[in-house]
Amino acid sequence: MTTLPYSLLKLFFFIFFFASTAHIAFSQTLYAKMFNYTENKNAYRIFLYPPKEDAIQYEIPKEPRQKTTFILSYVSESAFLGELNQVGSILAIINPQYVYNETIRNLLNKKNIFSIISSDNTLPIETLLKLSPSYYSLDILSKKNSSLKVLSFNHINIITPIYFLEKSPLARAEWIKFYGILTNRLQKSNDIFKQIERLYLEEKNWITQHNRGEKTSVILDLPYQGIWYTANSSSLMAKLIEDAQGNYLTKELENKQLLASLSLSQEDLIKELAKTEVWIIKSNEPLTKKILIERYPYLGKISSFKNIRIYNSSKRIHGQSNDIFESGDLHAERLLSDMVIILHSKLKQNKQLYYYEEVQ
Repeated sequence: MTTLPYSLLKLFFFIFFFASTAHIAFSQTLYAKMFNYTENKNAYRIFLYPPKEDAIQYEIPKEPRQKTTFILSYVSESAFLGELNQVGSILAIINPQYVYNETIRNLLNKKNIFSIISSDNTLPIETLLKLSPSYYSLDILSKKNSSLKVLSFNHINIITPIYFLEKSPLARAEWIKFYGILTNRLQKSNDIFKQIERLYLEEKNWITQHNRGEKTSVILDLPYQGIWYTANSSSLMAKLIEDAQGNYLTKELENKQLLASLSLSQEDLIKELAKTEVWIIKSNEPLTKKILIERYPYLGKISSFKNIRIYNSSKRIHGQSNDIFESGDLHAERLLSDMVIILHSKLKQNKQLYYYEEVQ
């Protein structure tokens, strides 16, 4: 029995489902795999495709009866809304201590945006009914809570942003169209995405043409309690390294050992460090090589460690917040630009990093 490709099945589903609806324009996303939409004269229909779950659908009227408002569970959502000039639509943010954007922090301090602390990113029903947002963002598991059904009777829609499951930078960035539809600013979101896409592809093509030497060898992430948890070869970071003409060493280790996930040992890390030119870390705190050796004494015994260039995503931090976790999901072009500067410092000597800084 022949199995049709997923993309073809998705197209057939669209055609079958909407064949009887007049004035439908099929608007396939270009990169996003977890999100798509169609539109007719009066409304948009959004489709989300969470892994191992049924597709989720939303009907979004083009002319909402009242102002669109949000309660956000993820600070990166505020970056999408901010780029659309829709910060004023944010009623509340759960765990706002992780917000980097200064404008939003000021609104939080003035209580123009409510601050809500929650260990599991959920809110009491009474709080939700009192704030009465148009949209309340939740993860897939929390969305299944049966007690939330009362929200639909009060015109509160639960949305489940799953852009963080996308495996490519441009796929995540394309989710600005999702928020463009919710705020009735699809054209503006299309324009923003086209600009991000253009800059990303220009950077990718430039380094492909100008990189004449061997690809810089790279590893990612710090060990935790003796285990080196790091991105696999299908991750967003691996895609960035590939597009920046780098060689992700752990990909070779993964393929060799046929690992389904990358939870590697301290010994694996030591072996990879011996071959590494660049080590990229995502941390909410500034680091030095001295601090790293104090935390991981075995690093001081690796002769090549002093020659490894280490970069940490600590250039844009404020308190507990880090901008790479806020605006990085949207601004794929900034992520790639940083990666190219890091991996090809000689070709990009006069360029400034945006999210990262070198660990001295």
